[in-house]
Amino acid sequence: MSSRQRLFRWLYRLGFTPWDGHPLAHSLTGLVEGGGLRPGAALDLGCGTGDNAAYLAGHGWRVTGVDYVAKPLKKARAKAAGLPVLFIKADVTQLSTSGIGAGYDLIID
Repeated sequence: MSSRQRLFRWLYRLGFTPWDGHPLAHSLTGLVEGGGLRPGAALDLGCGTGDNAAYLAGHGWRVTGVDYVAKPLKKARAKAAGLPVLFIKADVTQLSTSGIGAGYDLIID
């Protein structure tokens, strides 16, 4: 496990997650709601607590969310309950050995 992975695990454990709770990026919402993309398969790298994944799934996308910390993935699964989202605990730098697959129409980070 890298020192960066240990850091994120500790920050989640402490509840210090300043990267969470921000509004969705206008670039993403504009693209999705503006008709720039038709729903398809999306990959959310470093999905955290799943805000972007749940948003995309709510707009018709089939989403795979990937993060290497278990605690935010548990929150993400609850947030996206009933939506077409698969959350996988994996290192985004090792996708080829994680069984994530290919064929995504949209990849976000």
